[in-house]
Amino acid sequence: MAKQFKVEGTDEGAICISVDGKPTILSVDSDIQAEDIYSSLQYQPKDTYVFEDGGAGKVAQAPYETFRDFLKEIVIQVNKLAEDDNAEQDEDDTASQSTEEAFGVTDYSEDIPF
Repeated sequence: MAKQFKVEGTDEGAICISVDGKPTILSVDSDIQAEDIYSSLQYQPKDTYVFEDGGAGKVAQAPYETFRDFLKEIVIQVNKLAEDDNAEQDEDDTASQSTEEAFGVTDYSEDIPF
């Protein structure tokens, strides 16, 4: 499922990460924990994200851009995971179908009289 991921600076000088409108505020004056970023993603397997840059607001431009680019890279890598999972699932489905066809496997469950 595609989720909207937005990063922006706030008027208070913090960084706001929103996923589908649910905000997580991160202070640039303290350590930002990886767990906070992970939690803000609200990640479920096979989720993808559409990245949006809302601007630096009152956060200094250089630190904002660095952090924004870091978050964008996370989104890119998570999207790749979802693509890889979907590609593997398609390959598995195709392989199963080919094996069934090759061995002439047929569903006889309707023909069983009991």
